[in-house]
Amino acid sequence: MARARGRDVVLELMDAVGELEKTTALHATQLGDIAALAVETSAKVVGLSGQMGALTKGFADLSRRMDDMTHRMDDMTHRMDDMTHRMDALTRETASLGADLTTQAETTLLASKTAHQQQQQLGRVARLLSVFADGSDHRFADIESRLGALEKKAS
Repeated sequence: MARARGRDVVLELMDAVGELEKTTALHATQLGDIAALAVETSAKVVGLSGQMGALTKGFADLSRRMDDMTHRMDDMTHRMDDMTHRMDALTRETASLGADLTTQAETTLLASKTAHQQQQQLGRVARLLSVFADGSDHRFADIESRLGALEKKAS
């Protein structure tokens, strides 16, 4: 009976070893599946890492472009400020020129009025001379020469 019992133990051990082999084979298959999944995931992570690198490079390029555009806008702003200052100076110069032209026009108008008044006065003098010209040639010649001098000053 001891033999029968030893045999049963061996059979049980063999069954247990068989179960262990099946379980180990199942675990090995599962570990293989997990390893394949890990390799696939690793490949996806590497692919994503490449895409993230490309995105990072794209963002860096975009950042450089935005920085360049900012510098260009700053330069344009400085140019516009310079043009504004120049336009202000031109406006002040134009206003000054307008004031000078107004003064010159007023002076010209005054000179014209003065010339007109002198012309009227010379006309009166000429009429007076014609009244006084009674035949004395030397007085008449003297008055005429003075009148000629006044006319030259007036013109």
